[in-house]
Amino acid sequence: GTNKTSKTTTTTTKEGVDYEPATTLVPVFGVHKNNKSFLAIIEEGDTHANICADISGKTHSYNQVYTEFNVRPYDVMTVSTNNGLRYNNKYQGERTYTDCKIKYLFLEEENGGYVGMANAYRNYLVSKGELVKRDTTTIPFVTELLGQIEVSKFFLGVPYTTEEDITSFEEANLIIDELYDLGVKGATVKYSSWTKGAGLYPTAASKASVSGTLGGKNDLVDLNSDLSALGSSLYLNINVNNVYDSVPNFNKWSHTNRLTYNQISNQRIYNVATLQQLGGKYYTLSARYLDAYLQKYLGRIEKTSVTNLWFEDVASDLNTDFRKNKNVDRQEVKRLTTAALGNVASSVSSIGLDAANVYAWKYADKIVNLPLTTSGHRMEDDSVPFIQIILSGMVSYTGGVVNTSGQDRVDMLKSVETGAGLYFKWIYEDNEGVKDLEGQEALELYSLYYKDWIETASSYYKDMVERAGGLIGTEIIGHAELQYNVYKTTYKAGSVIVNYNDYDVEIDGVTVKALDFTVLD
Repeated sequence: GTNKTSKTTTTTTKEGVDYEPATTLVPVFGVHKNNKSFLAIIEEGDTHANICADISGKTHSYNQVYTEFNVRPYDVMTVSTNNGLRYNNKYQGERTYTDCKIKYLFLEEENGGYVGMANAYRNYLVSKGELVKRDTTTIPFVTELLGQIEVSKFFLGVPYTTEEDITSFEEANLIIDELYDLGVKGATVKYSSWTKGAGLYPTAASKASVSGTLGGKNDLVDLNSDLSALGSSLYLNINVNNVYDSVPNFNKWSHTNRLTYNQISNQRIYNVATLQQLGGKYYTLSARYLDAYLQKYLGRIEKTSVTNLWFEDVASDLNTDFRKNKNVDRQEVKRLTTAALGNVASSVSSIGLDAANVYAWKYADKIVNLPLTTSGHRMEDDSVPFIQIILSGMVSYTGGVVNTSGQDRVDMLKSVETGAGLYFKWIYEDNEGVKDLEGQEALELYSLYYKDWIETASSYYKDMVERAGGLIGTEIIGHAELQYNVYKTTYKAGSVIVNYNDYDVEIDGVTVKALDFTVLD
């Protein structure tokens, strides 16, 4: 299928399930050895680049890292033969005309290492106008609320689908009121699945309108007003690049990306354990229509009084359109995406993004789902907060959803170590109510009932604010592993030691309790 990630390609197994390599949000790599460092920045052609690395001892005695540019993208086409299926590479009709340019920065000893490289890249982005300082004085607490899902029902034995609310606008207000009473002030609400005629799977942005199932436009206006009175902010979340086949009036023939062999690009959702197809398929919107879709969307929400928007896939996906004689390659998609985001930014108060690539950072006030750990590739020995060092003191950010990770305490500690906030995803409907719902989307609701998490979430947040509130949000100027599973992060305003072990440790006379952190005087 199309290349979904920004710097890596999607691999597809014969069973049809897509497995994506680790996405690189910043087009850089570097080497540090013997107190000397260099940082390589892919300035042009980054969307067609892969960063390759290997260890010594295979063909020579050197560790290596380098850039590989794919100047002639291709798709894998399946052909039936007498001997079974055959897989052929179908290449783009013309080569990519993007220049390939790498800038090398050689760093002095005191400015070297991964901290020095991250600081150098931050300075580079600021000088280029690609990173703009936002308000980071408070630790972000982001809660994503799911409004409705599509459920299956029967009428006189005839099956049909409809929308069922799991967090109405009034119920969302109750959740934030309860958070406020528990001491979480100024929460950010990312409200998802709120549009008419759609559940968890997104509709076309140009067709978005407020769902009556959740209470309608008036209740949404009231919710926005009430949250503002509490110091909280409401963001309406949409998916733009991915449109599901059940959406009415979406012209998939004209507006969808095409593969190199002219077939409409579509993706299917699979259970990776059973390879069973889940639900229908979805299409990827051609970037040539992105700005028009977003402008129509802005027109539809103008009367809701909500001026904060959240884009879940715009800043993370770059999908090539190989349409014959109208090819839009990834570098052009990047240009069209940044232009569309720029037009939206001039019309709204604030923008939130998911797992945003670097070209979108200048438009973001908040970013969630940033990777706080390594991807787990077998080549990787450790993880460092490279992206977090770049963004610290500039833009507020969080890691992934805490309540679905299975290690909420570790996630909180990782946030303290990397200068991140907390991100939770909740619904108002309790577990018994969810269990009675029928349909594929209902099966995806697990560990989301807010009552099970709200006290834990508020206690984590208050602990972070009380002990590390003066640190998180300031610039990270140092980071090091002191011993196994014990890390020290030096912020501009002070230092903190985080202990991930299940036993206490002592560092220079300071005791750090098991699975806890200590702020140094």
